[in-house]
Amino acid sequence: MKTVLIFAYECAPFNRSGATIGAQRPAQFAKHLPKFGWNAIVLCCDVNSRWQISIEEAKQTIPNLVKKKLQNFDRAGSIIIPIPSIRYSDWVDNLWMRSIDIDSESGNIKLKPGTINRITTKVSTFFKLFSGDYSASWIAPAKIATIEILKTVQLEACIAEHSPDASLFLSRWLNQKYKIPWIIDFRDQILMNLPKIIWPLYNHFLRRYFKTVSATIAVNRHLAAMDEKIFRKPFFVIPNGYDLEEFKDLSHSSSPADTFFRIVYTGNILYRDQLKPFFEALQMLVKERPNLRLRFVYRGMAKETILNYSSQFGISQWMDIKGIIPRSQALQLLKGADLLLLLSASPDEQSVFFSKGVQPGKAFEYLAAGKPILCTPGDEGLLDELIQETCAGVIISNPKRLSSYLFEVYEKWEQKKDIPYKPRKEVIKNYSRENLARKLADILNQQ
Repeated sequence: MKTVLIFAYECAPFNRSGATIGAQRPAQFAKHLPKFGWNAIVLCCDVNSRWQISIEEAKQTIPNLVKKKLQNFDRAGSIIIPIPSIRYSDWVDNLWMRSIDIDSESGNIKLKPGTINRITTKVSTFFKLFSGDYSASWIAPAKIATIEILKTVQLEACIAEHSPDASLFLSRWLNQKYKIPWIIDFRDQILMNLPKIIWPLYNHFLRRYFKTVSATIAVNRHLAAMDEKIFRKPFFVIPNGYDLEEFKDLSHSSSPADTFFRIVYTGNILYRDQLKPFFEALQMLVKERPNLRLRFVYRGMAKETILNYSSQFGISQWMDIKGIIPRSQALQLLKGADLLLLLSASPDEQSVFFSKGVQPGKAFEYLAAGKPILCTPGDEGLLDELIQETCAGVIISNPKRLSSYLFEVYEKWEQKKDIPYKPRKEVIKNYSRENLARKLADILNQQ
């Protein structure tokens, strides 16, 4: 067995609530890599101890924390080691910290109100591009932990899980100091949230400062090609996927006596305008047939958005809307759904990142749930391709057609008949976390 160290600021189950899907990626790689000759040590930042200790406290406590964790490290498996971050890494980080608020429950970051705070945040954020973003305070503790790991474990490779940025700086340091080859696994394109005016400068910095990276990985071929232009290194594609084992032990989640036809959506709403066709369709449907035993079930961070939409469209009585729930409960809802709603980004020619669409992580969990998918409005790109390739559902953009489809499947449910659904199971298997970990192991073997 070879050992790979994965730097992953967000890793399940120690992640903030807003990073649930992304945090599954390193955890699932770690779970399945041992089947293909690699065990993994994942260093992550514990959401319950971020920005809380001094560097002196980190030096005193982290080595012992790592030693204790490594005592349970089965060399035939993998291990996740959550560690804290310090209060701030330098004066720029300290300046940035003073202008933001951190939600104690979710770990999410919000800008404090006021013009001074906006200016302070913009200035400090620019300088932090070259030393680490909001995750910079984790770099020093992660170095301490890595040095302790190297005392007892031989590392053959390193993976930088991005975003955020800390993993890049840590992996570069590890390569320079210990000559361990490293690759970057991108969940999002690195320029995505930056003003276009600074792209040339930042591209130059990335190419020179991280020139020792061996290869890059992205979640789709469009973003992978963009990364190749920046880093000029071999590039690979490993999409997000699903772990069927997460669904095996879940009981059927049902409404009382299965009295409602349930359309389920879980997670955040990134493309809020894309809700409109579905809500227009639902409005048409219940206006014509107000006695339908139907519920739209939502769980996630966008609770208020859904409540506002349902009120605007006058369909509140057909809603079942709540906030964030534990992941196991969310998966249980998917498994017990009659229809799964999947929102897509419309092709955005103004954004180079989404011009080919996007495949959200939830799409793969929907595949694993084994229920028909209703994708709207469609992206004429990557997500449409996934639905068509797997035959896992339908893609409808027109509200009137959408309303007709909803009534059609509702009638099937009323008559206790199966909704038309013939997924290509062999194709869907390609997106299992196990098969995707095999691809990662092949890439690691090439380094």
